[in-house]
Amino acid sequence: MQERIQGVDALRGLAALAVSWFHFTITASILDAGIVKSTGTYGWLGVEVFFVISGFIIPYALQRSGYKLRNYPTFLLKRITRLDPPYIASIFVVLAVTYFFTFSPHYSGEKLAIDPVGLLLHVGYLNVIFHYPWLNPVYWTLAIEFQYYLLVGLIFSLISSKHRVVRLLTFGLLGLTAILIRRGEYIFGFMFLFLMGMSVFQYRQEIVGRWEFVILIFAAAIGVYLTLGVSYTIAGLIGVCGILFLKARNTILNFLGMISYSLYLIHPPVAKLVLGLGRRFAVNQPIRILLILAALGLSIFAAYLLYLLVELPAQRWSASFKYRKSSGGKAAGADAEELSFDAGM
Repeated sequence: MQERIQGVDALRGLAALAVSWFHFTITASILDAGIVKSTGTYGWLGVEVFFVISGFIIPYALQRSGYKLRNYPTFLLKRITRLDPPYIASIFVVLAVTYFFTFSPHYSGEKLAIDPVGLLLHVGYLNVIFHYPWLNPVYWTLAIEFQYYLLVGLIFSLISSKHRVVRLLTFGLLGLTAILIRRGEYIFGFMFLFLMGMSVFQYRQEIVGRWEFVILIFAAAIGVYLTLGVSYTIAGLIGVCGILFLKARNTILNFLGMISYSLYLIHPPVAKLVLGLGRRFAVNQPIRILLILAALGLSIFAAYLLYLLVELPAQRWSASFKYRKSSGGKAAGADAEELSFDAGM
C-alpha cells in the first residue's frame, strides 16, 4: 500500500501545482489572452481533487491507526497540530506582504485592508460563519477540510462498517445533505466529492467488492454532476483514477507532493509580492511569462522553507499525540495519519 500512498502524494503535488498555476495565469490577470494564459483555465479544479484525496486518505489513516470514537478528541488535536502551524505561519506572511505594500511606492496592485475582527476569525476557520473575507484566497478550502475532519471522525465506524445496509444508508444520508444544502462555503456542497474518496477507501481496504465500488462511484459522480457540474465531475473522477492507478517514483513529483500543503498556502502571497512589484516592468507578453515563472519558482522555494521550518516540525508534533490504548493493551494510535500531507487539503 505504500506505493499507493506515494502515488497519492504525487497526485496531491500535481493538484497544488495546478491551483498555483491557475492563480498565476488567470487570477493575477497580467497575461494577454493566448495559449499560455489558457493553460491555467481549469487549474482551480485541483481543489476538487484535494477533496477526493481527503475523502480517501483520512479514513484510510484512521483504520490503520485502529481509530475508535473515543479517540475523537485526540484525532482532532492531531489534525489541528498538523495543519494549523503552517496555516498560521502563512497568515503572518500575508500580513507581512500587506504591510510592505502599504509603504512601498513600487507596488502597483490592489492593496489589502486588514480587518481585526476578520483576522481573529481566521482562528478556527470562522470567517465562513460570520461572512468575513479571507486574507488568502485558498483559506476557504481549509475551512471545508476542517468541517470534513469534524464529520469523518464521528462517522468513521459507519463508513467502515462490515454491514452493507449501514454503509449504504450513511452514503445516502450524506448525499442527501449535498442535494438539500448547496451552499459552497460548507462541506455539504462538496459532499459527493468526499464520498468518491470514501468509496475508494472502502474498496482499497476490501470493505466493499468491485461491483459495489463501481456502483458507489457512479452514484457519487452523478451526484457531483447534479450538484456542481461536469467540470467538477471530471476532476473527481481524475482524483479517483489517480488514487487507484498512479504509481509515482518521480523525484520531482514526490518533492511537490511533500511540499504540496505549504505550496498551496504560500503561493498566493508570494505571487502577490512578485507580480505586484514586477507589474510595472511587464511591458510585453514574454516578460509577463518570465515574471509568472519567477513567481512560481519563488513560491516553490518559499514552500520548501515553510515545510522545513514549520510543517515538518508540526508533523512530528502531531505524531507525538497517541490514541488511548484498547482494552487489550495494544496501542490504538499508530502514526498512520502522518502519511497524509493535507492541502485542503
